[in-house]
Amino acid sequence: MRMTVAATIYLYRSAKTKDLFCFSTDPKPDSLPQSLSPWSRFGLVKPNETLPHGLDRKAIAPGIQQHGYQLYRRKPSRSQET
Repeated sequence: MRMTVAATIYLYRSAKTKDLFCFSTDPKPDSLPQSLSPWSRFGLVKPNETLPHGLDRKAIAPGIQQHGYQLYRRKPSRSQET
């Protein structure tokens, strides 16, 4: 799958693994890892919008180009660590 930096990116959440998320240019979760499914789409980022958590589109492009998606995990907040 070829991704341009200006692509619409869809945001998915794994129902199986807490705090595991995924970026994909595919509006359907069919290409996401089945071992971590089910996936639910909870948003999208248009080409002119910034990715969540200050992530750079150029940083996730290689994963999407190679696998069709890029996984990411949120760091626990300090209140969750204690």
